[in-house]
Amino acid sequence: MGSLKGRFLLAVLAVAALATGLLGLSADAIVSALLERNQAAVLGEIMDRITENLALRDGMKRAAFLRLDESREVDGYARSFAEHHVARLFDTASGEFALIGYTDAAGVEEVKVGRGGTRPELNDIAATGLWGEALLRPGRIFVRPGTGGSGPLPPGIYYAVARQELSGRVAGLLYAMVPVQEFCRSFQAMQLALPGTLTLAAADGTPLHSQALGADPLPAHALASLFETRVDELPALPGAWPVARGLRLARADGRDLVVVEGRVPGLDWRCALWIPREAFLAPLAALRRQAAWIGAATLAVAALVTFLLARWIGRQVRPLERAVARVAAGDFSARVQGAPRAEFGLLARSYNAMLDTLEGYERSLVAANQYHAELIAQMGEGLLVLDGADRVTLANPAARRILGREGESLLDRTLGEALAPYRRPDDTDLPPERDFQDLELSRAAEDGSRRWLSLSCARLKAGDGTPQGSLCLLRDISRAKGDEQALRLSARRFREMADQLPTPIVEAGPESEVVYANQAARDAFGFASEPSASRPSLRGLVAPGSRGLFDSAVRLAATGLPSGPWELAMQPLGGGELTCLAHLAPVHDPSGGAGGVRLSVHDISERKRAERAALEAKEAAEAATRSKGEFVAAMSHELRSPLHGIYATLQMLERTGLDQEQRRLLERGLDTCRSLVDVVNDVLDISGLDAGALRLREAPFDPRAAAALVLDNFRPQAQARGLALEALVHEDVPRRLVADEGRLRQVLFNLVSNAVRFTDRGSVRVEAAALPHGLPGGRSLVLWSVVDTGRGIPDELQGGIFEAFAQAGDAPVRGARGSGLGLGIVRRLVTLWGGSLTLDSGRGAGTSVHFTLPVKAAPEPGAAAEPGAGPPGPPVRRLRVLVVDDEPLNVMTIQLFLEGQGHRVVCARDGDEALAALAGGGFDCVLMDVQMAGRDGLEVTRAIRSGAHPGVAPGVPVVAMTAHALPGDRERVLAAGMDGYIAKPASLGELETLLREVAGGAPA
Repeated sequence: MGSLKGRFLLAVLAVAALATGLLGLSADAIVSALLERNQAAVLGEIMDRITENLALRDGMKRAAFLRLDESREVDGYARSFAEHHVARLFDTASGEFALIGYTDAAGVEEVKVGRGGTRPELNDIAATGLWGEALLRPGRIFVRPGTGGSGPLPPGIYYAVARQELSGRVAGLLYAMVPVQEFCRSFQAMQLALPGTLTLAAADGTPLHSQALGADPLPAHALASLFETRVDELPALPGAWPVARGLRLARADGRDLVVVEGRVPGLDWRCALWIPREAFLAPLAALRRQAAWIGAATLAVAALVTFLLARWIGRQVRPLERAVARVAAGDFSARVQGAPRAEFGLLARSYNAMLDTLEGYERSLVAANQYHAELIAQMGEGLLVLDGADRVTLANPAARRILGREGESLLDRTLGEALAPYRRPDDTDLPPERDFQDLELSRAAEDGSRRWLSLSCARLKAGDGTPQGSLCLLRDISRAKGDEQALRLSARRFREMADQLPTPIVEAGPESEVVYANQAARDAFGFASEPSASRPSLRGLVAPGSRGLFDSAVRLAATGLPSGPWELAMQPLGGGELTCLAHLAPVHDPSGGAGGVRLSVHDISERKRAERAALEAKEAAEAATRSKGEFVAAMSHELRSPLHGIYATLQMLERTGLDQEQRRLLERGLDTCRSLVDVVNDVLDISGLDAGALRLREAPFDPRAAAALVLDNFRPQAQARGLALEALVHEDVPRRLVADEGRLRQVLFNLVSNAVRFTDRGSVRVEAAALPHGLPGGRSLVLWSVVDTGRGIPDELQGGIFEAFAQAGDAPVRGARGSGLGLGIVRRLVTLWGGSLTLDSGRGAGTSVHFTLPVKAAPEPGAAAEPGAGPPGPPVRRLRVLVVDDEPLNVMTIQLFLEGQGHRVVCARDGDEALAALAGGGFDCVLMDVQMAGRDGLEVTRAIRSGAHPGVAPGVPVVAMTAHALPGDRERVLAAGMDGYIAKPASLGELETLLREVAGGAPA
């Protein structure tokens, strides 16, 4: 034993010396690894704190910006333009942001508030990257760094969102800016005690911020190179821990730098720490000295401990050594005496308990047998154990219960005797090989039902593979068989119910093969009574043009969601084509996976044919409307040109000396000519309204003046018939309204004209009152009424009185003059501006026509005079006028009138003559017809404005005198470069007013 102890002592000392030597050789590597591990962990934790701090600050700014975005003031600005509310809200939020702004839909700033309530200059930011990114993400808040430069936005961190209208169009851009120094103020608060530099850059590498750490910062030129460096492309710092923490090795300004980079969550900004490598490894020398002292101390302690341990082991092993020697001599009753310590005591106790353990094995075996017997007895399934002669050696209570033999013993019976009277459904014997699964057996029960069991057998083999019998399991499956029968009945009922449905239903498998079709589907698509026999493809029933849509619908249904309705063209097997609305739903297999699709369709072929017929009828009606518009336009031009000549001739005649009878006849001719002009205008208005080409022109006007002006047109006629004309505009109607005054006067004119025409005595009254009902957009309703005491309209004629060309049907009314277009125009105009129209009349009870006009209140005018107020303008100075018209009568009348006013007139019959005349210069105005042979008036005007003709002054005023009076003709003429527009036939008073405006330099 002494020799063993000595060898143990020498071995321990040798190992200690070897370990100390290896420790000295590897001290540098171990210390470096420990240092890198510690430093990498520290730098990683610092970087995590920095990025989390920046993410927290970003979250706070996003929350503040979200409160701005969701505020009532910003949300309602697009409707109310309440700039002062938005500016006040921005002023209260300037503590969070240094600059807040809101732009219109074109990118021009409308509201901008700086910190401290300042109002910086508004700019157009449509060319900035902030505006471009906002258009790519409408409705979503995003963060973008701004570098400033020469652009309209100062540098900083911008939070922005493109606000949208309900239609999805961008309504404006809301943005807020935080200075980078303020955003990164948390860096100073962290007080990082590290040498080196901290940099922050955007995701695209744009420098945002840098901060020097410690007393040895990097120079400016080296700092610029850090922002240009891709950290992920730098080589990793050697060592497992630096690599795990993402430490990289860089070189800048001749120095090695250790780099750790982090991404700011939510912003994807790059934050990097650049630390000199010598500072990173500074603690290495101190650790190496400590490692040397520790190695020497360890060697000394190991030698001392080894000596003491050898002495202690010797004392502990001696009692065990003596006991083992006695057992080797045949004394198995020997026990270890005394109380050895630690592992030696455990060894002694194990030796002493060895014989007791053998006795415990025997007791455990008996208990295990009892446990297994109880387990077999408590099984819910029947268990039969057969020997090699196929006789039962073990049967648990469940087997006797299932077989109906609780009071009998099954031991020593063959398997067939034990199972009797259970038999197979085909009355055959059991398989001779006792190795099968789920064999079904049944017997008749006393109540007339059948009892079913499932039998499974497996061979029992010895360790060497020799057969030793069989193990049989019995399960009562009577309830399962009943459930199976009920399920089969339910499936039959479902098929019968599905066959009675009028909707075709088709079910397809994973490969689109038809596995089921109800009776309606079989009738619609020509399936056989059992489609599974031929297995047609469901996709093959879809017409080629609809298969792409069908495939998309199947993919959507495969996600687990119902898909449809889809309009598909289907092809029955017997030929033809059906248009169907299809719904698809997923069909799942027993495991819950995708097993195919179920298709239900509704045949809409008849409806589609009706829709096509309706569309063809609509297109035919539109073509007829276009033809009618073209015809009306042509007829208008052909009528207005001669009418202009007649009208102007009569007006010129009116200025000559006439006796009373001649003047009376002339006035009747002028009245007839005006009536014919009214008829032409009504036809044009009806055509424009039917074609949807008429547009409202809203402007402020005085409703009282408008009503008075309408009545003034009828005062001579009313006085001649002894009628009183009244205008009553209630005080609740504002002094000025915003609406289309011209169309309002047209409606009132037609209604008053009818009232005066069909009223023999009494009065005609125009009345207006404000209604209390408000409309969206700050609008309100004004109720206008035209009331007369005339003949009235019978009830049976009131239904179509507002149709075009409609008149009351009694003889006195037919005797009145009129085309029947006026009331049709009234109804269409009231409908155009969104009003309502009602009629209250009766035979001999007068007539009241009421209509509503949506308006907005206009501000009261200032000190400036109303248009047209004040004394008449100064006399027209003598002008040199060029008249361009291919109608000789028109040229003659205009020339006579102008020369009678003292003007000098030059006439041209077409565009070429006009350009030749203008080349001589000296013209103050050009009166230009639009439709002429050769060059038309628009083409000539463009040639004048182009300046391409020598001697032709491009700025000479050009006024159109044209028979084109349809809606949009005025705009088309002015767009061609003309300065004014007069529709033929025009009164000489209008022409005189126009010349006064031209002479004064005012636009016509």
